Amino acid sequence: MGALDRKFGNRQRKLEGDGHDFEAFVFECLALAGEDKGLKRRLAKGRDGAIDLIDSNPGTAQTHIAECKFVGDGEFKSVRARWRDVADNLDRNLPGLHSDPKKKPHSPYRLWLDASCPVTQYSFCVSCPLSKQDEKALQSEIQAFFGTLYGRGISGLAALALPTGISVKTWDHFDRALKEKPALAFRWFGGLPAGFSLFEAEREKADSFRGFLRGATLPYFSRSRFAQTDAAIDIDSEDIFVARLGGLEETSTLLIAGPGGAGKTRLAYEIAEGIKERENDATQVFKLDRDATAGSLEELLKAFITPATIVLLIDYAEAQSALEQIARRLPILAGQTQHRFRLIATCRSSAQGQVEDALADLSPHVVDMASRRKDEPAFAAWVTRQILEFGKIPDARAMEKLCTGMPALASFAVFLFQHHRERFADQFGALTGLQDFQAWARRRLSILLQRHPATANGLSTLSELALSLPMSRSKRDALVDGGGETAAFLTELETDRWIEFDGDYLFPSHDILADAITARWLLESSANATSRTADALRKAAQSDDLRTAWIALDRLAPHPLFRDIDGAQVVNRITKLGTDKLLPVFDLILGGQLLRLGEKIDALAKFDDMRTFVARERSLDIALSSIAEQAADLPEDKKASHQLDLLAEPLDAAVHYARPSNIVTRRAYALFPARYREAALRRIYQSPTSSDTHYLIAEMLRREGDWQGLQSATLIWLQARSANDTKASFVIGAWLYAGGDKSSVREPIRAWCKEYAETPEARFVYQAWLDAGGDPELVREPIQAWLKERAETPEVQFIYKAWLDANGHQDVVLEPIRAWLKKHAETPEARFVYHAWLDAGGDPELVREPIQAWLKERAETPEVQFIYKAWLDANGHQDVVLEPIRA
Repeated sequence: MGALDRKFGNRQRKLEGDGHDFEAFVFECLALAGEDKGLKRRLAKGRDGAIDLIDSNPGTAQTHIAECKFVGDGEFKSVRARWRDVADNLDRNLPGLHSDPKKKPHSPYRLWLDASCPVTQYSFCVSCPLSKQDEKALQSEIQAFFGTLYGRGISGLAALALPTGISVKTWDHFDRALKEKPALAFRWFGGLPAGFSLFEAEREKADSFRGFLRGATLPYFSRSRFAQTDAAIDIDSEDIFVARLGGLEETSTLLIAGPGGAGKTRLAYEIAEGIKERENDATQVFKLDRDATAGSLEELLKAFITPATIVLLIDYAEAQSALEQIARRLPILAGQTQHRFRLIATCRSSAQGQVEDALADLSPHVVDMASRRKDEPAFAAWVTRQILEFGKIPDARAMEKLCTGMPALASFAVFLFQHHRERFADQFGALTGLQDFQAWARRRLSILLQRHPATANGLSTLSELALSLPMSRSKRDALVDGGGETAAFLTELETDRWIEFDGDYLFPSHDILADAITARWLLESSANATSRTADALRKAAQSDDLRTAWIALDRLAPHPLFRDIDGAQVVNRITKLGTDKLLPVFDLILGGQLLRLGEKIDALAKFDDMRTFVARERSLDIALSSIAEQAADLPEDKKASHQLDLLAEPLDAAVHYARPSNIVTRRAYALFPARYREAALRRIYQSPTSSDTHYLIAEMLRREGDWQGLQSATLIWLQARSANDTKASFVIGAWLYAGGDKSSVREPIRAWCKEYAETPEARFVYQAWLDAGGDPELVREPIQAWLKERAETPEVQFIYKAWLDANGHQDVVLEPIRAWLKKHAETPEARFVYHAWLDAGGDPELVREPIQAWLKERAETPEVQFIYKAWLDANGHQDVVLEPIRA
């Protein structure tokens, strides 16, 4: 699109008029898009001192001033007239202010005369194109004007009397910026492909609760700040996640998984901001909506004329139907375009496996916001408290109890308190004495139903509404026009702000609110869970909302009664409507939570149409292969009870389809090693040094234990990757546990430890080497460095045990074990540390008191016999175990 095709007057984004908007546009072009990051908008009303934008930098003793003029007709004489108006104002004010330093000390024109930071650059920006001749003439006139002022003694304007101090920026200049910054062009002129929205625009929406969560009104309470509250806190900071998405890789991916309301979306937004700050103007961020496709991504990339870092945000990734196709396409596009892609996705914990599978081609880093190995629950509780304190919520202590570690609910209360006070009073004012979110939601729904006592199936109707969200505006309007209880409940939920419009769709203000409605009906009792679920999904299928409803149902997987739903019976009932009704949700049937593994296998065996479709549809390969991998780990008697051989036909088609990653081949091999061994070896030798190949090597070593047959492939890969790939830890571990030659991996271990000795993955290398009887001295210094940061973490017990079992010097682990026992002395796992320490000849006194505390709870358990034996063999004092042994 050329300069004359795209005019500022034809822009899509309109705020407060042409003049104001052009100033805002120039600011974004020059400050946000990279030419002068220090520019600030004056935002002055009336007299502004002929300064629209200014960058005053005391560090360099330089000031840049820019003036922005919208010129509608595009005539040079109009542009020159606008400049002469500015010149007249400067000529009337600057000489007088210069001659009398005490005159009008607060005049906005004083900024032109700051001797400590003189003006060295002046930009006159106009909204129309000019010929090169006219542009040069205007620049000369501006320079001559400032030369005259300099000649009259205003020495601070010396730089502007030179050609280098003046620039005239016409529409041609800004049109080039739009071509280089597609996000800026989309922001002002529209044209985004379907399924994409601008990250900046998302953050500006503050008129809804969803916008309130995304925007800047609600402060972000960071993980870094939480970690500063206690030195013992173990949690990864935002900077760590930003770093994981950095580097020179063409594609990198972060998946944030966690329970509803934990703050996944806000964390994703903060990480995106962090990438923008780190990579500056080279980064452009887009949000993918549910209807984005690989095709629309390719359409987006056509707007880029130079390579860029492109951040893609996918919130609620389990609802993105084209997620796998997008993930599969990204590495190809990166190679074709030289763009660097950074994908940030969020999902519920219940959908983590499903989304990880869909993103398998991108090998995502996973952030588990439900992890109890780290202090994630404590972080959620802290954020909840911070939000309530920020919002100055009345009776904050009772509200904190009600919100119990759910930042989203605390945010909802603050949103209502600040913007809809009567709704806050109605929903929270009299209910803060309730124990938790579930109790609050039940009470709120009871109140809602009491307003409509004539409705016989109120909860059922509410549940159907919740399962149909997001809902198009036209469908919502039709339901309201239809009247009845559905219309009444829609209106009530909108009034309570439980549902709201975001664009052209009606969404739950937050999923936790919709899920509370759905669970209240579907999972009210074990006896009714299956029939109500089947009925709800059947109705959704009839109204073409089955996919939306199924995704919402899967979110309920953490509910204690979810497992009482007979998924196989539900699928059987829906199938009676016709297999075509199930086509849109086959991926959710195979990868979702409703059916157990055996039920998924049986469904593929029972429904020929489903099996045929799965064999034909490549988008289901990952979900199918996940079933194969899980089936491979079943006990033999369980395998015999299912018709696993029927999986071979669809797996054949999946394995022989060319795809970037080897995940399908690896999983198919896990179930049918003989059938797919050649395919697995072929993938290994096609990409012998690819990082991705480590998965297949490790899987084959684990399944077959034939290290000699894989020796060539393993050592080729380790030689190429051991010094630059954290995944080498898994190959080294698999090699050693398969009985592989230790001398072959000494140098790879040494090279790997130079780079990754202190990473979490390092423990797998240390443990495998020591368990295999390797020389402890090879890993002594790396282990000591590793223990400095992790001596008290629960999983370090495996290193202590491996080190002691390998006859490593006790002094290496003496103090770390002492520190570990202070936190974990009474845990069940502590017995492994006690046993290893005593068997290694360690001083029994180190563990005497911890063992006594441990025995108080476990003196009569079967496994305690090993502690008794180890203690006595180590000549520990018999009184320590006398009474426990008697018991």
